[in-house]
Amino acid sequence: MRRIVFLCLAVAVFTLALRAGVSVAAVIPRENADVDQNNVINSGDLLLVVLGTHPRADVNRDGRVNSGDALYVLQSYGPLPRDKYRQPFSSDSPWNTAIGSGAQYGDTGFAMTRDYTVIDVDHWVLTTPADPVREVINDQATWSGPRCSAAVASGKLTSLPDSLLVPDVSGGNLPNNPAAILQPDGRTIVQVNALARCVAGGPVYGVPAATVDIYGKGIPGGHGGSGLSSIGGTVRLGELLGGSIKHAMKVNIPCALYCSPASGPGGGPGWRWPAYTSDQHCGSYACGYGGTRPALQMGSLLALPANLNQATVTAPGQSWPPGMETEVGRRLFYAFQNYGAYVVDDLVWNGTAYAIHVERGVRQEVLAASGIDIDNATPACGGVCGAYWRDWHRIWLNLKVVTNNGPTSVGGGGSPRVPKAPPIGN
Repeated sequence: MRRIVFLCLAVAVFTLALRAGVSVAAVIPRENADVDQNNVINSGDLLLVVLGTHPRADVNRDGRVNSGDALYVLQSYGPLPRDKYRQPFSSDSPWNTAIGSGAQYGDTGFAMTRDYTVIDVDHWVLTTPADPVREVINDQATWSGPRCSAAVASGKLTSLPDSLLVPDVSGGNLPNNPAAILQPDGRTIVQVNALARCVAGGPVYGVPAATVDIYGKGIPGGHGGSGLSSIGGTVRLGELLGGSIKHAMKVNIPCALYCSPASGPGGGPGWRWPAYTSDQHCGSYACGYGGTRPALQMGSLLALPANLNQATVTAPGQSWPPGMETEVGRRLFYAFQNYGAYVVDDLVWNGTAYAIHVERGVRQEVLAASGIDIDNATPACGGVCGAYWRDWHRIWLNLKVVTNNGPTSVGGGGSPRVPKAPPIGN
């Protein structure tokens, strides 16, 4: 019966479109037709367009919902391929695996932050055969600056555009600057930590990390605190402004307060799978880690429990009205609940704040489009800025750790909350 109803609906839409002389512009991104954003374009998307009330029902983005939108959905039926440049690594990578129905949640004990929201910036660099090959100069010994004064050869080679500039550290600003540099072959990703380049076309500095295949699982990389990927889990350009985040994310937490020094499952002192290390490793224990919850450490997967709802969620201990207030906050809520975020670094320079990893440029585009500074929202700022600060805490004060996340139960195992990531299409 359901198939008959939708067949009749499709015929009606085609008839209306033909009578109206509607044509579908070839420039419309096919992913626009995935209205419900489940990676498959089907009758569910068509129904949302016909109803016309969904915020993404205007498929061709012309400011109205009509038969042209429905026709484009019909012509676009089928699964969406995945763009490796936007969402790399295999469908079974931890970065692309959703929280499962078998997830077991444990407390984190996260408290209110001192004052502001924080981001950590990851660098995604595309190269061409015309770009020169450079040796990365190891700046591990000058991590606190100036990084561009390092002189230790690493033997690590990478193609790199001469135009790329990454500022040195300054004052108290000590960015981790993990970087993933896609080589001209379109599959090899050279990774470093503490990327710096002070002169266009000049030497490039960084701490060499694992080189990975864009079509593989992409687990290791340039995060010094955990050894995890420089680009897997990064919130990419555009993801906080349109569509939804369809992958796990990465976060930093103050480990002096929350990270356990215990040896984790599949790991070692202060870390657990999928991490490779902890950044405060001192022999047989993790020095500087003051947490008392064994499941919370480098490599831990944090997520919002399934019973929480964006429209009604509250911040424990706060008197704010319930519900997420900003679109940026709602997109993060969706991702934290459906995919979660891995702990990859220690926010050692700030005793109470929490950070999320974003691609270079995300802060600027969100600020320009929404007025929200995701790296400096405080309780003192009004309007949408203050609303985002409250949303940030509605998330963090409700986050749990997925205690049974592991190589044989990624995301906790069971049925995934959202469909599996489709195969890479390029």
